[in-house]
Amino acid sequence: MLMARILTILFALTLLCCNETKQTKYIAEKKMKQEELVEENTKDLKAKLEVRLKSEYEKKFGVPISDLELSITSVTYITRVAHRYSHIPISITRTTTGALAKYGNNQLEIELDIDEWLSFINALNKSNTFVNALNKYNFEEEKYFGTFTFTNRDDRGLTVQLSSSEKSELIFNQWYNLYNSDWAEITNIMDAIAARVKNEGWAKLEAKLKSEYEKRFGVPISDFELSINYVYFQHYRKRLPDAKTPPLVIYMSVTRTVKGARVNYYLDREIRNTTGLYQEFRFGFDVELELDIGEWLDFVNALSKNNISKWEKRYPHRKNIEDIGPWNLRIHFLDKDMLISNGYNSPPNWDEFVKVIDDFGQRAREKAERK
Repeated sequence: MLMARILTILFALTLLCCNETKQTKYIAEKKMKQEELVEENTKDLKAKLEVRLKSEYEKKFGVPISDLELSITSVTYITRVAHRYSHIPISITRTTTGALAKYGNNQLEIELDIDEWLSFINALNKSNTFVNALNKYNFEEEKYFGTFTFTNRDDRGLTVQLSSSEKSELIFNQWYNLYNSDWAEITNIMDAIAARVKNEGWAKLEAKLKSEYEKRFGVPISDFELSINYVYFQHYRKRLPDAKTPPLVIYMSVTRTVKGARVNYYLDREIRNTTGLYQEFRFGFDVELELDIGEWLDFVNALSKNNISKWEKRYPHRKNIEDIGPWNLRIHFLDKDMLISNGYNSPPNWDEFVKVIDDFGQRAREKAERK
């Protein structure tokens, strides 16, 4: 009797294992079929778009579109601006309705129609330097996206993505100097696109910011708040004599985008190494947060209320004033010189300002703990 029960249980377990194996296999096969379907649909959409591009191009220019023009899906142009380590990308990416042109990392954007996209790729194709560079480029050896090496403000970077319904994606990278006359045509084309995105994209975003700010606060937005583009803050918080915790290091940047803002928050504590110096970092986190338009407006409003625009450039060591540890604040604007303030002592409204920073820090910590 006992043996019969054992055999029954073993048989049931065998059936269960078989069913689980079949189910796992079924799920895997279903996922594979879905991926194949998505791939087929993507190829079909690309093929239909190519047919339309061929037709519209011939109507516009009276000649067939070239294979190169047809294969271009995205162009990114990188410049160095403002100061040595600031790079601004301008990207134009083909869509089913034309293209999306972006300035910076989603800071400004405009949509181009099919006609404008065709004019853009036609202008690129007219540049012998551009065409020859792509024809000579070894896509096998230089397959992966590389980091551009900028040596001065006059350097430019160009990345072109090419693909079609028949070919896999290829990436072309080129960097050159602004005063290289061979690339002057490309520089002019990309600078014109950048200027247009900045002007038209900013006009659209400016209207949105003004409207949302007045709804939120009941008064017009100030020029200071409106023109803020990017904020960077760094603070090395000193360890107090009676404190048990080691020094705190904070790096935070807030970049305005078309949807609100992107916050990069890094925090860590320094631990004494064998020499007794604070040189090792532990217990930290590096988190990216997304803000909506309302949260961005709350942030710039807080900067304005704390009179950050009136801070002095430097707050050096002073006797009888508490040393809070070295800090550095930079605020970049769309249309004027950046605001720089740093030091070791606290400027007016420092506690209120630090509370804004620490609120972001708390959100970043909560996100880091959820990972």
